[in-house]
Amino acid sequence: DFVTHAEIALQNASLFEERTKALQALESSEALKTALLQMVKTLSSELDLKKCVREIMKQCKVLLQVDICTMFLIDEEANEMITYNFTTNEGGEGKDVVRIPLDKGVAAHCAKSAEVINLVDAYDSPLFNDAMDKKTGYRTRGMMCMPVFYGQGRYKVAAVLQTINKLDGSAFNDEDISILHDFCAHAQIALRNARRYE
Repeated sequence: DFVTHAEIALQNASLFEERTKALQALESSEALKTALLQMVKTLSSELDLKKCVREIMKQCKVLLQVDICTMFLIDEEANEMITYNFTTNEGGEGKDVVRIPLDKGVAAHCAKSAEVINLVDAYDSPLFNDAMDKKTGYRTRGMMCMPVFYGQGRYKVAAVLQTINKLDGSAFNDEDISILHDFCAHAQIALRNARRYE
């Protein structure tokens, strides 16, 4: 009867939607694998530390589709974080080397706690330092910071990767954290190789 046919049609539509979502997830996973493999090839061949850091920032920005990505290297002796070729969202280059105290800011807290930090709106966090926003006129919204460790496992933090503002305006989610975690594993190897040639 009509009701039975309608129920079957609804079930088929639901199954089709589930299969479509599954296929999209598989395609997304395959795209991620392809991007990570390309990144590994690029990073493994870069042995200059400054260029390696720049390349990590560039690849991370593309992979996560974010407005800004910055890598901070930890200098424990100076109690500072260092980044190279710091840029604004407008692409203007600032100083070649930027040093930031290791006692304030979200990235600094990530380095000390060795924990992932995911902020939906940075201005809601007491850790956020809005000095750069005030200086550049930029508006930081979503921010994610992840530690990059020395060696395998959780040892000393070698660097922090900070991503700001997804291009689609959404908040960072669990999938983004997983992607960045995989990315940091490769970035860790690239940094270790580059530091051997300093």
